Amino acid sequence: MKAPRAPDAHQDTRELWCPLSGPPDKLAANPDNWHKLTPELLRKVAAYVHPSEVASCLKLVCRDTAACLREDYSTIHLCQPTDAHQLNAPGSPARAVQPWPAREFVAHWGRAASWRALSLRQRQRLLCLAAASGDAASLDAALMHCGCCVTGAVLAAAAGGGCIPALERLLHYAGAHLLLHSAEAAAAEMGQLDTLQWLQQRQGPGSLHNDHDAWLRLVGAACRGRQIAVLDWLMAPEPMAAPEDGQEQQGLLLAEEELGQQGLGQPQEQLVQPLQPPVEPQQPPQAPGHLPQAAEPPQPLQQAQQQEQPLQQPLPEGQLEEAQWDDEEEEEEEEEVWEDDPHWMDEYTAGSIATLAAAYGCEALLERALPYVAPEALWWLLGRVAYGCRAAVLRGHFDSLVGRDLVAVMEAGLVAPLSGAAASPTADWREKAEFLMRRWEEAAGGAVAEEDKVVRWMPEHWGVSSEARMPPDYAQRLEMLRARGYAPDKDVAWAAAAQGDVRTLAWMLDSGLVRREKANKRALSTGGHPAALQLLRERGAVFSRQQVDLWDRSVSDAESLGLGEHVLDVTAWLSEAAVDLDWRSWQKLLLRATFCGGPLPLLRRLREQGGCGPVFLKALATSGCSVAALDWAAAHNLQLAGAILSAGQHQEVTCQDWFYMACKGDLAVLSWLSERGLVTPASLPSSEEVVRSVVCRIRFKQGASALSLLAVWRAQPGAAALSAEQEERIRAAMLGLHEDGGDEDTDEQESEDAEHEGEAGAVEEGAGVGAAEE
Repeated sequence: MKAPRAPDAHQDTRELWCPLSGPPDKLAANPDNWHKLTPELLRKVAAYVHPSEVASCLKLVCRDTAACLREDYSTIHLCQPTDAHQLNAPGSPARAVQPWPAREFVAHWGRAASWRALSLRQRQRLLCLAAASGDAASLDAALMHCGCCVTGAVLAAAAGGGCIPALERLLHYAGAHLLLHSAEAAAAEMGQLDTLQWLQQRQGPGSLHNDHDAWLRLVGAACRGRQIAVLDWLMAPEPMAAPEDGQEQQGLLLAEEELGQQGLGQPQEQLVQPLQPPVEPQQPPQAPGHLPQAAEPPQPLQQAQQQEQPLQQPLPEGQLEEAQWDDEEEEEEEEEVWEDDPHWMDEYTAGSIATLAAAYGCEALLERALPYVAPEALWWLLGRVAYGCRAAVLRGHFDSLVGRDLVAVMEAGLVAPLSGAAASPTADWREKAEFLMRRWEEAAGGAVAEEDKVVRWMPEHWGVSSEARMPPDYAQRLEMLRARGYAPDKDVAWAAAAQGDVRTLAWMLDSGLVRREKANKRALSTGGHPAALQLLRERGAVFSRQQVDLWDRSVSDAESLGLGEHVLDVTAWLSEAAVDLDWRSWQKLLLRATFCGGPLPLLRRLREQGGCGPVFLKALATSGCSVAALDWAAAHNLQLAGAILSAGQHQEVTCQDWFYMACKGDLAVLSWLSERGLVTPASLPSSEEVVRSVVCRIRFKQGASALSLLAVWRAQPGAAALSAEQEERIRAAMLGLHEDGGDEDTDEQESEDAEHEGEAGAVEEGAGVGAAEE
């Protein structure tokens, strides 16, 4: 059906349907007209409106409207759909949907009861979305009820959304300056140049000049997002300018002032006012409750270009001409060095920048970096250029990257570049593949060896993340290459199964390049994906006890590797698709869901299938589960063994367990355990142990876990107050790290921060409990 014509640009589409936003007199003029619309017209009207607003407002007009739209509009979405950038740059900051449903968010998530059903991972994700939303009331509601600590991911979400007032709010948590690098990288990746400049100003003039590694990380983040404006600013002289005299300590003094405003780790209660930068042209009015649009922050402080020269004594006549010549040479050298980017004179830096620029298609930056790359490293850039850049760039640099001698092409091979061209996100991938095949065949005299005519999935050779996704038409690309004699390797099928790319996996199976039995075994042994497993099941694969055992062994370390959410998806699928399972298989699925913080419906279903033994409450608590799941587990155990919560074996929290949960910042679960007497004085470390751990983590650039540990200790009932000497040690560590360049935290790193405090012990103890029950 042809899509209906969109309304005029000057017409407010909300007045077409929303009884809560239109003027009362217009709505009352013809109250029966809406009821005359047919279901088809109602759906057409809904097509003009954001799906979240249809679910939250339009469906409430009347019963007929709700019945018509209920099936298609049943969810209020808070996160923007995944786009091509996120597919090729996993770990990007959370992006809130716009327009943000502020009223509905506060109404639902402004109550503590609504958060009880969410796991730690879900609570952290929701807090990130609230920080990125631009709505002050939503952020305050999330901070009040989330039951978790502020991490680098939260600041990254706010910076990625360009919400400076939200960053100002979050940075007034004492010690949050340790997480600034997460916010800076997110701002650079998402193209929020104003936010990046504001963050740089907070750290003081010349902060990038004093921290070359931080500058290089920002360049990499901007390359991942292909943010040309950010790259232009980073490559300009101003960000790398040295600070003037007396300005080096500005960022340090700002951090010290923040730490002195309140106790370390204690958030302010009120929303602070944003800084007052120069006023921009007037912005359109915004809906009530939204954070104000920040005016453009001050431009980066620049070093004075003109400096007064000291008076010089007149030179003898014979030396005047020579002195003038020397001055001219010095001026030419200074201009040449400035234009040639002195911070690229290091071959390692130039090679790193060229790799990122080539892999993510930042072609102008690649042209500037190539002259400084070491000659022996040029060959390794070919695969990156073939993957991320256009065909014209590949043709223009091919000879310089591989060398003039085509024999070297044959010796090294073009498998990685050709495979990169086949997986390229650019529209001219076919042209690149044709060019590489033609040059390869020319070098081989028209006959490339059959063992070399292969296509592989090898993102590590293309300079992108190992989690990069296959393009949507990857199966058609492989078909074209196979017709030219370049057959895909089996690792393409394994990568497709791991990603859940059913089109590519189905094509590999239909082409006879892999057998279903082998694909089934390989998919399970690498963790599996529900979509790929479902495809194999539809083609005759059977999942029984043997397959569950194989999968369980492959994901034994899933939570420590940050794969908990993925494991839960497969666990839920196996619980419905597997056949002929005994109680041991059900118990393995239950343990896997327990150790990954599974949702309550899944835990309840697995417990009903796997028998009526006790639930391992401590393992469930340390996994980052929801409070509702703990309530259910406690009630289930009480029915079986009376007062098992207080006296049962393996239920009392140990000091290692407390450290593990505290470093993850799970305030809600620790509060639940404390209320029920499972966190005893023997479970708590001494204040000196906490201080030593906090200082050690700060020094080893694990700021997120250090701040979480400190915040949890202050909120823990029965915990001893820190002495003045201990507070001063923490303060000195925070200021010392800030002076050295801060902390760099990502979602993946934060999940591993707690390993230093007994994570292995907690997991092994839980595994021993499972073995004992079996």
